[in-house]
Amino acid sequence: MAGRKKSMIRSEHLTDSGARLSSASSPLVESFSGASTDTRKVQPGEIFFCLKGPNFDAHDFASVALEKGATGIVIEQGREDDVTASLAESEPAWAQRMALYLCEDPLKTMQDVARLHRRDQSYTVIAVTGSNGKTSAKEMLLGMLSELLGQSSVDATVGNLNNHIGVPLTLLNLKPGISHAIIEMGMNHAGEIDLLSSIAEPDHGLITSVGRAHIEFFYSKRGIARAKQELMQYCKTSLCYPASAIGKTYLLRKSKDTNSRGKPAIALFGMADDPGWEAVPVRVRKQGLWKSLKGRDLQFGPSGLEFSLESEDFQGKVINQHYYSRVQAENLLGCIATLNMAGFPLQSVQEAARHAAPVSGGRFHILRKENRILVDDTYNANPDSFLAAIRSLRKMLPEGKLLCLAGQMAELGSAGAAGHFEIGQILKEDSYEIQAVGTDGARKYLEGFGKDLERMSEPGEHYRFFFPDSAELADHIERNSQYYLSFDGILVKGSRSARMEQACEALKRIGYV
Repeated sequence: MAGRKKSMIRSEHLTDSGARLSSASSPLVESFSGASTDTRKVQPGEIFFCLKGPNFDAHDFASVALEKGATGIVIEQGREDDVTASLAESEPAWAQRMALYLCEDPLKTMQDVARLHRRDQSYTVIAVTGSNGKTSAKEMLLGMLSELLGQSSVDATVGNLNNHIGVPLTLLNLKPGISHAIIEMGMNHAGEIDLLSSIAEPDHGLITSVGRAHIEFFYSKRGIARAKQELMQYCKTSLCYPASAIGKTYLLRKSKDTNSRGKPAIALFGMADDPGWEAVPVRVRKQGLWKSLKGRDLQFGPSGLEFSLESEDFQGKVINQHYYSRVQAENLLGCIATLNMAGFPLQSVQEAARHAAPVSGGRFHILRKENRILVDDTYNANPDSFLAAIRSLRKMLPEGKLLCLAGQMAELGSAGAAGHFEIGQILKEDSYEIQAVGTDGARKYLEGFGKDLERMSEPGEHYRFFFPDSAELADHIERNSQYYLSFDGILVKGSRSARMEQACEALKRIGYV
């Protein structure tokens, strides 16, 4: 977030959050130009929060924040003596230009300050969460709102700052003068969306999907759905929910609950042929309690996607050349629904959808050369997103010779073995070849595919199909280039920990794309 202007953080928000100014420091600092928790990124005029973790303690680096130009530091009250000593050693007159705040927990203080700072702002907040597609949806909304309002009027979460640290940091570092902020929210436990929503206090919410991401920490997909729906009680105006997701009856029940923020209007979105529409509660359908936005006649391929758009009072067509799958079309549909619920006419949003485009890589990013297609979907993986990627590439190349470089999926817990086995089976059914990367999960891919595990590590052969890590796979790609060049399409996917982007880079080096 360096190198750009940010909205000023008022010093009274620190004291209003329970922090107190150290008697040793200056009371003259009235505001801060941003916030940081990392001395490598702190900028002059910012306030630095000294967080602690299992392997780090930022109190040990408070003097570095001072040297970088921080004009405020927040520390645990029990660390005042050693921190002030390190500050004095670095700069004897530090107290003349910096405010030192003491509190019980710098993380909670940062969250509370972010909440108060958000209440100071007049911009509209759109919160985005979901098992799959939340980062893509954030980027779609950023592109569409930039087209509708101008880039200076919109800001969004940078990278993956979507957790209990990232969300408050994002709110404290948004650029000034915006009318809309897009805040991405991640979770892997129940209660996390509740906390993040209480900080961001969104006007509108979008739940992109309910799938098996992080199922290790939940008893079922129903538990995941309920955790995602924690967003609803904080949305002031609207919530958009996928028709494909379970939990619509529970959503209806929760939507009746009154709270101080009122009841947000609910809109469902999805492709018209999705069976989830049949599971919409009867009362909702009969009484027209929720709006609906449907896509029909979806077509997608290497040149992009298009589908017909229809609501209760609108029909049109969406065309986008930057996305290439059904999942991405459904994501785009959710973004269109969200902006419509935020007050933008569907006609305008439909046109703006042309400008939705990915900002970061690794999310079903298509690269082409001659007649070959490489799908870089290395950002993350769970069984639902993996299945969608497999089916999307096969639909693009219905007769093509396809290979999947399958990195292990993380955070599946007891569902991991079955999830990997299922993906192996689907790859076999869709006539892919497979090469697996990882440990036990990778072996389950191969079991599901029906590979002979006795041959899985034969060295130096082009038909080798098991690799303990992506670096070894990348080396194999470069030593056996003709084998990989023989495929019409290659899908590369895995969780972040699998580092499957190394395989993509190796494929580029051999000239696959």
